[in-house]
Amino acid sequence: IRDSTQGEPVSVYATEDSESLELRGAVFLRCADMGTAQVEEIIFTVALPEGGAPVNMTPPPDNVVRISYEDPVQQVSDLPWRMEEYIPGDGDVMLEPGETFLLSVPVGVALEHPLGPDTAFTVSVRTPDGAVMRFQRMAPAVLDPVMNLN
Repeated sequence: IRDSTQGEPVSVYATEDSESLELRGAVFLRCADMGTAQVEEIIFTVALPEGGAPVNMTPPPDNVVRISYEDPVQQVSDLPWRMEEYIPGDGDVMLEPGETFLLSVPVGVALEHPLGPDTAFTVSVRTPDGAVMRFQRMAPAVLDPVMNLN
């Protein structure tokens, strides 16, 4: 795993109405192999902030949480995604206090223009109550099979 925080500064932000979810830990990019110059998957974990209400994280196609992607040349709404409990909880799809869910967004098949090197991108997660959690990252100049964007 290569840490891409060397060089370009990485910014993270959340909108003011993101009290429903918070980003926990690092954001990872996964490429098919070192020979490709495009990202296949964005992986990150979410949890509830202190005092946050449970969030229904039923995955697609029946999902109520919507994930969107934006970079300088495109904006894609309602991306497919997968979810699994990262810190064990009670085994259901409700994200509840003390639980952390790992979300995987397969952007390689969903984007018209692949996410490549040196590309700034934003991921937005909209919960059923309309709150939005956003984070921004920059893909590194050289793509490795797995990259920690910290």
